[in-house]
Amino acid sequence: FTLGCDHPEVTQAKSMLFLDLPIELLQHVFHQMDPGTFFVSTFVCHAMSEAASSSKRILLHQLAAIPGIKLGLEDLSTKELFLCFRTRAARHLFGVDCLADVTRYCSKDRRMNVSSSIFNAEPSHYQLAVVGQDDPSIHLYRLEGTRPTFETSLRPGLWESNSEDCDMEAIKVAFADNDITALFRYKPVPPDYCKRSPFIRDAIEKAKRTLKLVTFPRLRMSPEGTSYSSVDQETRDIFNEGCEPVGLAVDEEGTAAISWQSPRDAEVTKICLYKRDHQLMEERNYDPFPRKYSFDDPRKDMAVSKAADKSRLIFDMEFARQLHFFRPGTPIHLWSADVAKLEELGPIQTNSEYCQVDDVDKHLAVGMPFHGFHETFRGDNDLDYCRTRYLAIGINIGREQAAYVVQAEQECLYLNCDHETDLQQGRGISEWRPLAQLGRYAQGRSSLGTVMAVSQQGRRIAMADWDRLLVWALEPQTFQVGDPYNYQSGNFCRFYGCDEDDTILRIEPLQLPTQGVMHRLCFTGEDRLYAIADSGLMRWDLGPSCSNKRSFETLDPPVGDSSSGLHRKSRLKKGRICEP
Repeated sequence: FTLGCDHPEVTQAKSMLFLDLPIELLQHVFHQMDPGTFFVSTFVCHAMSEAASSSKRILLHQLAAIPGIKLGLEDLSTKELFLCFRTRAARHLFGVDCLADVTRYCSKDRRMNVSSSIFNAEPSHYQLAVVGQDDPSIHLYRLEGTRPTFETSLRPGLWESNSEDCDMEAIKVAFADNDITALFRYKPVPPDYCKRSPFIRDAIEKAKRTLKLVTFPRLRMSPEGTSYSSVDQETRDIFNEGCEPVGLAVDEEGTAAISWQSPRDAEVTKICLYKRDHQLMEERNYDPFPRKYSFDDPRKDMAVSKAADKSRLIFDMEFARQLHFFRPGTPIHLWSADVAKLEELGPIQTNSEYCQVDDVDKHLAVGMPFHGFHETFRGDNDLDYCRTRYLAIGINIGREQAAYVVQAEQECLYLNCDHETDLQQGRGISEWRPLAQLGRYAQGRSSLGTVMAVSQQGRRIAMADWDRLLVWALEPQTFQVGDPYNYQSGNFCRFYGCDEDDTILRIEPLQLPTQGVMHRLCFTGEDRLYAIADSGLMRWDLGPSCSNKRSFETLDPPVGDSSSGLHRKSRLKKGRICEP
């Protein structure tokens, strides 16, 4: 921009460019900037970068406002201080709202079914399952590296053997122990087709009431790694009883949980578990009548009856064999049930932990711990102990819309400890204390509600509310070890936006640019975020090398791909399924 004089007596006033100012004035302006603005200004041009990086006083001032160890900074050279500032600023996402690289992937000839497509968020096997609109195919992509890599395409064998007489579509997909289970249904057929034969009419009427639960087993191969089989798939018949499936979850033993919603009353929902018959599947790969177990939903208790409003289910079979229920639009499960014995299903319990926030009693729903820290110490009795601290996200169940980073800890004798941090163990803790509030968090009021994801190391928390995407950056180790206020030497509050008199920190987020409505989120690294949006698959790169790039790429499987056995017939065709 320019500086000028508009006084009428000055007839030959010259405009002055901002970079024409003396270096002392430029550095004074840099000194008044917040760390985010200062960080972005270093990318404007070479002259501004030189002016910003040549003052040790300014760099020390800016570093004081960024979380990190301050000891020894004054001993670094100016060049080393500038590199340290750039590294810490990028680590805490300063300027990422302006500098993030955004890539959108879209298919040329098909639309993505955003309600059925899902992520596999297992750190060892990040995947994306893409379901097309009115399509029985499931296309798998591996989310590793710089872009999604096509793995395989899967289709139900029943459709392949009867594709000329009927059509199917995938309506729900779930990952379980890296196997893929999908719920398929027949698509309506033209009315004149029903007039061909009474046998066809009977078969079509039965197909309307029957869904197909198909499991595609994961195969371990070398050197390719892993693949999936469309040939050895397992199929179970599921009778819908006039209801619509709104949630699907599968455990590692193959037990499937489906939540059903009445089309006439949204408040009427039931939960059914369908057991996998191992012997029958080994012999035939088909079970026409899987054993079913149902949850009772007592209406007398309002807190429990609201458990009927479930749109997503998550199986947790590694700790206490619990099934977690999510209310539509809520990122943290609000109920859970013991499913250790299917013949004796436990009651639905409310996920509510009592906490005090600024001397105010609150009830929080605490999710899965996202960070753990293990340490040893000597007790007062001269015995060695182990302590494990956990961090999780808790959302307020009451009317106030708030989310917090909460902490809990466990202690045991050194001799009784396996000295490993198991986040699953943190689910059994009932005493949590809030450490920081996630600023600008708001429970979504749309039909999608709030979508949330946490990175593997716990340094990034993302939240989507319709087309608004917020990201929080935090240092888990800072919260786990010592007092965050002392760690930051008085500057912690400036970065996290809290007052000196408050007893809880407040972490402010950054808003990322979006294109469309966000349905699902998944971190595949600390600086890479994916989202399933109504505009397609989106990716944000948040690392130090981002430079506000905008890219568009296609997301289509290779032409003529047959790696999944799409052109091979399944064993299900051999006279074992007698439906159209």
